[in-house]
Amino acid sequence: MRWTVTDDIYAETWRQLLEFSNIELTTDVLVKKHGEPKSKSHRENLTKQATQARVCVLQAKEYFDAARAASLFTSPNHCYYGAVALASLMLLVLGDGTKSLDYLRADNRNNHHGLEFTTGCNAKSASTGITLVEHSRVEILEFGHFSNWYKQLPSRWSVSAIVEQSFGATNSISMKSIGGYTVPVFDTIVGSKRTLLDLLTFLPDLDSDLQRYGISAVRSRTSHEVRQDQDGHTTHTWRIHGCRSESELEALLEEFAVTSRFADALSFHGPDNAQSGIVSLRYKQPELIGIRWPTCRDTMNHDSISYAGMFETHEIVDLYLVSYQLSMLSRYFPDIWVRCIESQCRAAKLIERATGIITKKLPILTLSMLNGEETVISTHREPWKN
Repeated sequence: MRWTVTDDIYAETWRQLLEFSNIELTTDVLVKKHGEPKSKSHRENLTKQATQARVCVLQAKEYFDAARAASLFTSPNHCYYGAVALASLMLLVLGDGTKSLDYLRADNRNNHHGLEFTTGCNAKSASTGITLVEHSRVEILEFGHFSNWYKQLPSRWSVSAIVEQSFGATNSISMKSIGGYTVPVFDTIVGSKRTLLDLLTFLPDLDSDLQRYGISAVRSRTSHEVRQDQDGHTTHTWRIHGCRSESELEALLEEFAVTSRFADALSFHGPDNAQSGIVSLRYKQPELIGIRWPTCRDTMNHDSISYAGMFETHEIVDLYLVSYQLSMLSRYFPDIWVRCIESQCRAAKLIERATGIITKKLPILTLSMLNGEETVISTHREPWKN
């Protein structure tokens, strides 16, 4: 995990991203990721990719700056094209030479967003409740920019927790990777359709808004700590701070699992009719017990929200798909868009919050992808160092 402390998160995020506007630095990154060039032409191709990456990150910065300055009537357009520019940057840095923009343009199937948008709303219905986000959806197509970008994202993403290690009278506390999850391969999501509501429901920074508006999903704020004792035992502790009901807690608990012969090592402690409690697991290393626990996502305030039944794509993918749908609505359905925004209905409030989240969080998640590890930019130091 990379953790940067700053008094201006947005400025620091772009300071780091804009290192890719330096062609020499970006070429060095490409060499580190893909190996030394084997010929002069190979070196020239790397320089070409670095030059294209420079333009992408400069454009992305201008798009996101414009989104922050614009009203909600137009800011989603800037957000989406900023997202496209950052996705292109990732293609150029994470992909080999076959992902350079000129190479991709040679195939006409790539000259498309790779997504298809539809909505079942009209201007009247869009101004009521959450109708617009319930009945607007994106379909993932087989070819296009989205496909090329998605395939360059890591197929597995690590999960970190605070790990305390005991060395006799001395303890060491740090944030470490303690597992991970495998994201769906692209072929399995081709043709899938996801509504705006499907996507917004699992954005952790919307958690309190969704609860106030009565939008249901099995979720809870959680904390996960791991202790490794000197005697070789490892103890995982998950604190579930509060589901909305006992049945939701039970659904979340079903996401925890271990290999059957270790079932007795997994336990839950909480009051009767509980909506919160503690899940613990204790075992001796190096036993392989096949632990599974609910997928979680972190808010920008560093709270972890655990979910049951979440589609385990990267959060950056969900933000990208949200930005695409909001952009399509604001550009091609202005009558519907304006009625929704001016009504200040619940959908409008969710859209307003989501747009703000995209401008702040999508660039940071881009850094995580480019760095190959979770990257945090915060106004305070790491909590385990306090």
